[in-house]
Amino acid sequence: MSKNVLCLLAASLFTSYSLTTPAAEPASCQTVRMAEVGWADISATTGLASTLLKNLEFSLAMENQIMGAILDDKEQPEAAAKAWLKANPEVLEQWLAGVTTYDGAQALPAVRGSLGL
Repeated sequence: MSKNVLCLLAASLFTSYSLTTPAAEPASCQTVRMAEVGWADISATTGLASTLLKNLEFSLAMENQIMGAILDDKEQPEAAAKAWLKANPEVLEQWLAGVTTYDGAQALPAVRGSLGL
């Protein structure tokens, strides 16, 4: 997995992490989905990035685990994200559906190989 993707994951989690969770959080807040990011021309200029961003889904539990490792355990963001992905490889199938590498191969085997899965 490229360092850029891991940094994007860590940055996304860091910006949405909350140190305290409201007691009565609605169910609609349990999962964060990135549908149309609204960045200038990203859908038109890079369809693969758009597909990846649409596929990304972050749960509150996932964010808490990764951000706990970063803030509480003082892990580097990239290391924390990579460790979480190794422990939860099933998310990769959803995130990488329809995503290919630069040479047109399926991204899932490439990412699994990069993570040592």
